[in-house]
Amino acid sequence: GHVPKLVYYRDTAQLVRQVQTKLHHLVVNEHIAPQDIVLLTPRSQERTGFKAGMRLGNFVLTDGQRNWQNAIQVSSIHAFKGLERRVVVIAEIDESVRYQPEIVMYVGCSRARTYLVLCADENIPADLKRSIESACKG
Repeated sequence: GHVPKLVYYRDTAQLVRQVQTKLHHLVVNEHIAPQDIVLLTPRSQERTGFKAGMRLGNFVLTDGQRNWQNAIQVSSIHAFKGLERRVVVIAEIDESVRYQPEIVMYVGCSRARTYLVLCADENIPADLKRSIESACKG
């Protein structure tokens, strides 16, 4: 597959724009079907900013139960454990990833078959930043 892509964000608005732009690029430029993409977050569905039904440009996030034309599944990393998808976008990598971050990141990252995108807060702890950056270098 591709080398993992790492992007940093400053705030929630920038994160949403980055995810929307990346989804558009993957579908339009890389010709990847929306059903081959999953948006994962370390947060629960109650705490995430990416909820089922949310629109991101031409796409709508779904919990996987609905299969709309431009639907992209969104899930917590925990709930997606044991599943995989061709493309995984992990968002909301921030200070909330405190409990066993290595395990959370491993489970999330290992869901991708060919393409992985990580969206991390630029202010994450240095140790988590180092481990993410080293994983993205191969």
